[in-house]
Amino acid sequence: MANEIVFEKSSAKMLSTLYDGEAKCRIECEEILPDYKEDVNRLISVSVKPKIIMKKQYLQGSYFMIELDGTAAFNVVYKSSEKSALTSHTFYEDFSHTFKLPLDEPGEYDAEGAAVFLTLGTEATSYRAVSGRKLSLKSTVNIGACVKCNRNILYFGDGCGEIEKKMQTVTATVIKAVADREFIFEESITLPREYLPCSEIIDCDADLACRNVKVSDGKVIFNADANICCGYQSAAEENNSRLISFSQPIEISEAIEIDSLSDGALCEVLLTPSSLKAECDIDSYGESRVIKLEIGYIATAVAYETTEISVLSDCYSTSSVISVVSKELKAEQLTGIFSATCDLRNAISSDLPANSSCECIRASLEFKKAEIIEKSISLEGTLSAHYIVVDSEGGASEKNDSVAITALVRPDVSLELSDDSSIRMEAYGDVCGCDIEPSANGADMRCDALIHVRIYRKAAVSSIDSISAEGAKPASAAKSLIFCYPSGKESLWDIAKHYSVPVEKLALDNGIDNDKPGNVIKVFPNGRTADK
Repeated sequence: MANEIVFEKSSAKMLSTLYDGEAKCRIECEEILPDYKEDVNRLISVSVKPKIIMKKQYLQGSYFMIELDGTAAFNVVYKSSEKSALTSHTFYEDFSHTFKLPLDEPGEYDAEGAAVFLTLGTEATSYRAVSGRKLSLKSTVNIGACVKCNRNILYFGDGCGEIEKKMQTVTATVIKAVADREFIFEESITLPREYLPCSEIIDCDADLACRNVKVSDGKVIFNADANICCGYQSAAEENNSRLISFSQPIEISEAIEIDSLSDGALCEVLLTPSSLKAECDIDSYGESRVIKLEIGYIATAVAYETTEISVLSDCYSTSSVISVVSKELKAEQLTGIFSATCDLRNAISSDLPANSSCECIRASLEFKKAEIIEKSISLEGTLSAHYIVVDSEGGASEKNDSVAITALVRPDVSLELSDDSSIRMEAYGDVCGCDIEPSANGADMRCDALIHVRIYRKAAVSSIDSISAEGAKPASAAKSLIFCYPSGKESLWDIAKHYSVPVEKLALDNGIDNDKPGNVIKVFPNGRTADK
């Protein structure tokens, strides 16, 4: 057929962010102390450490579902009498939550290969002793979730027959592979001689921070620090015993094997603690100075690759009537992943007693705003801390503080940063260590943090969704020479399409060798040329 035009569709994948937000899960529970524990006279503090024990993700109709089952470890520190030593009790309470994320067109999303990044925290923990052996506790678990997956698209590409066409090239990012691995490592820490020996471990926590990630020979190799904060009761006379805490970093190096992964792939690893066991042991001198640790964590590795696709965004034919339906494709290109260390300092409002110390410090960092300033990234967020204040007489009390912080970090990799709206950033931070010291104005909080930033470049392109040839164009009546005055936003292609004139002929008739029209464009319809 004379009017038959062959169109060919191609397929591609683009990175899509389905969800980036936070959900809250309320936990209310009651706990009766076991028989071997003494009664509660005064509650000192309650800390909550949540963890995920099961994660399921799947498509259900027009929704992407994430089912989470977790458990929260409640560590209760109390005194059985005003002069007694501190006692701790740890118990667990289960919780669950389901993210139900709507999808525009479910068939376009690759749910099985989705990357789900989870962060856990707590807020607004309240507690009271109902009786000497019964405790009532309430807490809110904050579940941060960032969900990314490949979105399958169909578009018209180069093999579209003999028609006039305009192509646009889009650089998109796709998820190459996702892998979850669980690791367990054991470590023994010997207390320095200036510390008193350990009688009972009151509290223990591990913050994991992934520092260096590289891809080599199909393996994702990462280095990390596990900052161990352990609070214990000293092995002195009962009435003179004291809560002591120490912090020590431990270096970790592991590798995750992923099939068909090229060395040039971008990769990131998120570490989530899954278990922690700590117990006292005897050193070679017969003193209780050894802390034996068994730490479990889950490493989520995600590898990305970039790809270029040529999208047919506009087309017409001078010999046929073509019906075109367009749609807008939105793509994200992951242009860089980097980590930077930062020393954060700020004054807090708490008025600490003289000669007091802050023990068993738990800290978390959350960023609310990220923007580009010249070639650096400015971050604004909140640093929160939960700790126990021990005064000079051995008395203990709980404190919670939050301070606003700012950080200015510069990428340690070569990235093209600009202040335009096509740049989007995601930032999160790992606390590597935190100290709180009394000062003249209250207290100073210092935090060593490892800040992670993902930088995306947003792109939107108009793609042809459907094309159909409806027959030969009817012959039009002869017209005189047309003078066109472009608006300034019109390209030479736009003018050629409007008057059904080949763009090459329009450029030749006006002596133009690019796509920018002049102030006046001469149009010769119906085959006329400038020399006729």
